[in-house]
Amino acid sequence: MTSIKLMLPAICGAALLSGCATTIPNPNTFAKVSLKPTTVMPTKAELSNKNARVVVFSVDDRDIKIAKSAKAGHTLSTELTKHISVTGAEIVDRSIAKKLQKEIALAELKGNNDYKGPNIADYAISGKVSTANTDASFTESSSWKDKKGVWHTIPAKCTYSAEINATMSIYKLPSLKFAKSISVEGSVSTSEDTRNSNCSYSRSAQEGLVRSAATSAINKARTGFQNYFAPKAYVLERRIKEDKNIFKISKGKTYGFTPDSEILFYQAEIANNPITGEESIEEAVISKGTISDRVGDKHAWIVVDDETASLIKLGDYVKVEYEIGTMEVIGQTAKDLLSFKF
Repeated sequence: MTSIKLMLPAICGAALLSGCATTIPNPNTFAKVSLKPTTVMPTKAELSNKNARVVVFSVDDRDIKIAKSAKAGHTLSTELTKHISVTGAEIVDRSIAKKLQKEIALAELKGNNDYKGPNIADYAISGKVSTANTDASFTESSSWKDKKGVWHTIPAKCTYSAEINATMSIYKLPSLKFAKSISVEGSVSTSEDTRNSNCSYSRSAQEGLVRSAATSAINKARTGFQNYFAPKAYVLERRIKEDKNIFKISKGKTYGFTPDSEILFYQAEIANNPITGEESIEEAVISKGTISDRVGDKHAWIVVDDETASLIKLGDYVKVEYEIGTMEVIGQTAKDLLSFKF
């Protein structure tokens, strides 16, 4: 008998999807409300911004023997690509960006350099596995007696585990300017009943666990990447019906805005430094909402339920707030291990 135990830290936060649709009637049944323009209005270029183009290179696993044989770097980059694509970002085929990968490697060694190759992406992500380990342990059988005097026996078991750590770096193009570094780490374990204290397992089984740990690592860290690449859209309209406020934004599902996604509203203001006299833009979250079922390719309607709706102005911008719940991580990793065979 094989049981599964996940060695994962507690993760707070709700899952991205609520599980029940946020439905609204036809927006034409709502009354239009005049919106005051925000202080820093978006430009035409900002309104028409396309999805970010991102190339995710295979994570370097050459220095860690078990990671290399398990092709853990490929697993890390493949899983990350899936999660980034949810944001609506355009994923660039890494096979056409070999020159870029070499220049990033040089930039990491010698400092930033301007990329002189073709304009194929807006961002590039590279990474390196720092540690990867596997382990096996034996637990002897034990017995215990319940309150009714009945004895129970827990069979002896072998437990197999793996862990992996890697660092992923995001670069802006074409400057090759370093933008953000995110550490990823994952660990998984699986156990089976045994009559033999020699808990040996094959190389292929160890590699399978390392790949599962890599998948777990990306699942846990995905929101850091998703929120970085989360697209912006701008408030175009407000409508009211009874106590319900809905807001129309300038982008839809083509850009990663999907029903039931949680949304943050941002407002930008011009701030003046009283010492230098220099002006800067300061941004703050002013409200939250949920994307309704009324979503098109280039627009979406957002429901805002509280009194902060009155703070929202024409031209304020929104971004999807990507969150992750404990059960989402456990469910995905359990799925990976259930398909795992020794």
